[in-house]
Amino acid sequence: MWHGWPKIIGGTAKWSGLGKAMGTFGIDFAPVFWGFMSSFAEFGGGLLFAMGLFYRPACLLLVSNMIVAFTSQMIGGTGLQKASQSLEDGISFFGAAFIGPGKYSLDYYMGIEKPAERRPHNTF
Repeated sequence: MWHGWPKIIGGTAKWSGLGKAMGTFGIDFAPVFWGFMSSFAEFGGGLLFAMGLFYRPACLLLVSNMIVAFTSQMIGGTGLQKASQSLEDGISFFGAAFIGPGKYSLDYYMGIEKPAERRPHNTF
């Protein structure tokens, strides 16, 4: 969220610069659109992640954003020292998508995410 807000309010000039990162994957059209989507993923996805609302889709949105960030940083020559944060964040969001939001999330209270059923321990 914190990194996404300046990008959201940066406007089309900021979005165009961010969207050029998609050129790493051969996607050179509509850089303003891709830049806005990246900004939305960071701000909106971070907000949803923090609230536990639409948790798993938010995690996957953030993972995809971190993949683009990591790839463009590594190909751009900034090195692993700079790119490691997006790699670590992407791995963390990927794991969080499997773990789920937990019982204190809005997904849990709204019935979107059901609590895990406890299985009895096997006794021999």
